[in-house]
Amino acid sequence: MAYREIPEGSIEIQTGLWAELHTFTVGSITRSRYNLYSAEGYCFYWLSNPENYDEEGNLKPANERVYATYMTCSILDTLESINADVVSVLAEEGFEIVSQPSNPPVTT
Repeated sequence: MAYREIPEGSIEIQTGLWAELHTFTVGSITRSRYNLYSAEGYCFYWLSNPENYDEEGNLKPANERVYATYMTCSILDTLESINADVVSVLAEEGFEIVSQPSNPPVTT
């Protein structure tokens, strides 16, 4: 699996999980959001992602969850909310790893 290069200035917020504060301008408004990067050999999953739970609301086994190695967060996300919702783990054979979920959950 190819990993994205972790940009200089990123900070490690969990073992194997790095956050880069990205600032951008839309019109005359400047906004910031975090981009998440996994270190080589790691991936992460979201506790708020309904795909990671079974019909009874139990967290699925590790080999049935959806993982990513990169994600662009919402402008509403803070490091605190990201750390509360994202779990970094060692990537294992059999994990369904996507680069970015189709509908990443928004945490507040």
